[in-house]
Amino acid sequence: MTKDGEIIGLFLNEEIPKGLSAEETIERIREQDGLVIAPHPYSPICKSLRDKIFELDIDGVEVFNAYHRDGIINNIALTKVIENYHKKPVAFIGNSDAHLSMMVGNAYTLFEGNCEDDLYRAIKKRKTTFFGRPTPLYQIVLWSYKVVYKAEKDLVESFIAKNQLNDLDIKLSKKLLAILSGLIYVSTPLPIVTGVLGNYYLKWKAKKVYNSVF
Repeated sequence: MTKDGEIIGLFLNEEIPKGLSAEETIERIREQDGLVIAPHPYSPICKSLRDKIFELDIDGVEVFNAYHRDGIINNIALTKVIENYHKKPVAFIGNSDAHLSMMVGNAYTLFEGNCEDDLYRAIKKRKTTFFGRPTPLYQIVLWSYKVVYKAEKDLVESFIAKNQLNDLDIKLSKKLLAILSGLIYVSTPLPIVTGVLGNYYLKWKAKKVYNSVF
């Protein structure tokens, strides 16, 4: 996480601290001979680089993110990259953005070869493309269910045995309220309802980004 938005560094051996400028983060990636990727550059829900990707020393841009189901955000990224390709050529990157193991492979980057060195060279030479499909809504609903279920389990265990939650010194009333809220969520159709409403909300946010960019 940089001051300007999220950046992915590939082929790194040392951690790069968050909170640096995008330029300094990229410089540190280059010092390790790493690759610089701009993930979901026009995302309305993550801190993204937006048009700054065309000012930075970037190797690849994520033009297809499977988790963006709206069909708008990915199109903005792809359109912008194509329009600026003559002056800023970058590798086309596809990504699952998997929150569950079953989401892995929903989208991916295609390149010639079958090893990490081949991938490195392909991105460097801007010879990649992307393929995939939007993450099915049921997988996102299942993910939210599992997140709440895991939180419920941790809260209950905090009453029985010591775990990380005990170290946070959370008040008993807050723990009980969280358990009650979680039980209501996992035992009712709420995961489906919130999944559908969230889908519409993100599409509305994506349209706002489109109107602001074009």
